[in-house]
Amino acid sequence: MRRTRLNLTGRLSLGSALLAMLPIGSQAELAKQSPTCPIAIELRVETHVGWGPVEWKLLTDEVDRIWQPYGLTLCWTQRSNPCAGWGVRLTVAVADDLPTSPSLRPVVGRIQFYANGPSTDIALSVKAARGLVAQVDLGDRRLDQWPTNTWSERVPRVLGRALAHEIGHYVLHSRDHARTGLMAASFQPYAVTFGPTSWFRLTSAAATALQCPLDPARAAAPRVFASRDPIG
Repeated sequence: MRRTRLNLTGRLSLGSALLAMLPIGSQAELAKQSPTCPIAIELRVETHVGWGPVEWKLLTDEVDRIWQPYGLTLCWTQRSNPCAGWGVRLTVAVADDLPTSPSLRPVVGRIQFYANGPSTDIALSVKAARGLVAQVDLGDRRLDQWPTNTWSERVPRVLGRALAHEIGHYVLHSRDHARTGLMAASFQPYAVTFGPTSWFRLTSAAATALQCPLDPARAAAPRVFASRDPIG
């Protein structure tokens, strides 16, 4: 797998007192699926968010871990250093926040759709991801009441899971959601913040529905509406 790394700073660790208070996850883990088919996508990241290399690595590694079991190969790049020869390219805009309107409520991630399917544009909100993490109760207080360096590394992982979800809309060519797993309509704050990667798998039906090879011609249709999933 070719991995072109972004100019990706130091890993923040959870304090031992905080770790000791983490509840044991009770959600049933979805079984890993065997790779279905080889799919390759270039992810072109555009951002002004002031992260360092560790934050970006947390995000990109989580996306890779989620999609690797399904045969998906990702090439992470910036506009000035594209992945040569990759026919399917998605643009990922990581912003402090995303615009909202009466028809578009606040979400962690959003993918634009055409009349006949998804576009190649994905947007992520750091503010919304931080808000999800902050909602988690740990001990007798919310997580955002703990020192920032005990939970801030969770935000890139949450964004990674949201991005993996949006990629799911693209590769599945659908706005539909599953009842559980990666393509659930919404993620619970604790699950998305502290749950293992194995909680974010495709259902068997979704894995079977993977379309491969992907068709780069999807991007040719006119845009008419946007997805509005809660994750998004």
